[in-house]
Amino acid sequence: MEDRYQRYQNTAFTSQQWYIIKKAIDEDIEVKDIADPRFSVEQLTLLIDARRSGIDLSGLIDPDIKEGQLKQILEKIANEMGLYDEHYEKVRRKWLRNITWMLLIGSVLTIIVSLLYVTKDEWLKYFEELYLSFDETVQLEAGEPFEPASYIRSYDPEAVITFPNRDEIDTKKPGTYWAVYHISNGKKEKDMKLLVEVKDTKSPVISLNRSSITVSDRSELKAEEYIDSVIDIVDGDLRRKTTFEMTEDQIVYKVSDAHGNEARKTLDIHIEKPKSNETESVPKTEGPQPDAPQQQEQGDSPIEKDIPVTAQGRSFPFIEGKTFDQTYQECMAAGNAAVSAGQANTASCTVYDDENGIHKGYVLNFN
Repeated sequence: MEDRYQRYQNTAFTSQQWYIIKKAIDEDIEVKDIADPRFSVEQLTLLIDARRSGIDLSGLIDPDIKEGQLKQILEKIANEMGLYDEHYEKVRRKWLRNITWMLLIGSVLTIIVSLLYVTKDEWLKYFEELYLSFDETVQLEAGEPFEPASYIRSYDPEAVITFPNRDEIDTKKPGTYWAVYHISNGKKEKDMKLLVEVKDTKSPVISLNRSSITVSDRSELKAEEYIDSVIDIVDGDLRRKTTFEMTEDQIVYKVSDAHGNEARKTLDIHIEKPKSNETESVPKTEGPQPDAPQQQEQGDSPIEKDIPVTAQGRSFPFIEGKTFDQTYQECMAAGNAAVSAGQANTASCTVYDDENGIHKGYVLNFN
């Protein structure tokens, strides 16, 4: 192979001419009569392609024949030999093959673009930013209901927001909680947290079964019996922790819950002087009394007489929007109305619990 190259290496070919001639030698194309540096690169290319196709180059190996003229002569010879038609057919087939691939690729791209357009509302959700804005910190009073949705300022209207740990926020137990907000658009999701601080700043509620009492002797006073209930929203029943002190005209009840919230309630004391030596003083309660018939015994002072109890007891459950005191007042109002109507001698409201020991409301009792 090196001997085949060597005979031409001393000829002053340009690098392009030598590349064309060397390639023809590698293909076993006879270039002895063509390897002339006077031929241009275009002429060499035309002559070697013609010889590769089997065209007789007799009379055409002449550097004086211009490229354009040489090309026309070779094309005419190729047409006469049928070589041009074969070349054209190859080119046509290649062109058709390329066109087919282009149409196929275009169809696939069209289908992909169409699918992307039809489903754009779905796949665009992968790129949408889920946004949710709410208060950074929320402070609640113990016992106040926690409504997580009410603290949202703005959010993505197409997203779905849930509160997975809502039941874990126990507002009856003061402390710090993290409320989780879960936001999802069906394709992506994330969690955000809200700091919830539950504080106990309200005092317990002391409820008495009367507002005042009339006795003939202070020794007849029984302060514990006048307490109807002592309830704290966090600590529950504080009746046993309630203290009292008696002044000249009042009984002062006091109680404090675990968080230092104090409550105070007073009951007025009225001392009644005996009307006569023959009449024995008995404790009386102020307020509306039933219109019961009174009898006098042999001209002495009137004596209260028990009446049959016809009133039916009922319950007053705690409901949202009403305080314990309001519920108690409603219960006592119903009881006093029954007493005033002569359906009972006395009425009292006491707290009732469920099976878990949780205060549920007041029950009205008659005597």
